[in-house]
Amino acid sequence: STDVLTAAHVADRDAHWWETCGVRYCIDGTTLHPRGKVGDVYPVDAAVLHLSEPCTAHPVAVWSGGLERGEPLVVVGHGGALRKASLPGTFSYYGTLVEELFYLKMLCYEGTVWPGDSGGAVLNRRGELVGVISSFSVQPGRGYVLENSAVRVELLLPWLDLVMKRPTYSTP
Repeated sequence: STDVLTAAHVADRDAHWWETCGVRYCIDGTTLHPRGKVGDVYPVDAAVLHLSEPCTAHPVAVWSGGLERGEPLVVVGHGGALRKASLPGTFSYYGTLVEELFYLKMLCYEGTVWPGDSGGAVLNRRGELVGVISSFSVQPGRGYVLENSAVRVELLLPWLDLVMKRPTYSTP
């Protein structure tokens, strides 16, 4: 089978199918990060979907270094039922807040992530996976998007090693 990294708030919605390149795959099980959900909050918005059959899509290399402030990023989402990747220069890495260690913050100059983009990839300039789209924040009363957040993949690596080596169990 194939494992797919996504956002916990996406995987936690009773999803039964995952689609890529026009092919649908049955989700055989889901593993939320141990801190993936506390009440209605997702402190670490990460989950792994276990697909019932091998996926033919090529995996993306995982980031193994540091990001520089202002480094351009590309986000890949599926909001509005349209799979898309941002143009270069649309997003850049801003930093990490002390109170949100597991998230990288992106400033958006000419666009934003949208509902439905959650769980999509955030890639650095070398095309390596650095994050998983999680959320955006809006300025109250004005509707301006202030920032976009993604779970930092490098902090998930020890957990991913455990989850992807563990046998998967079917869900009813």
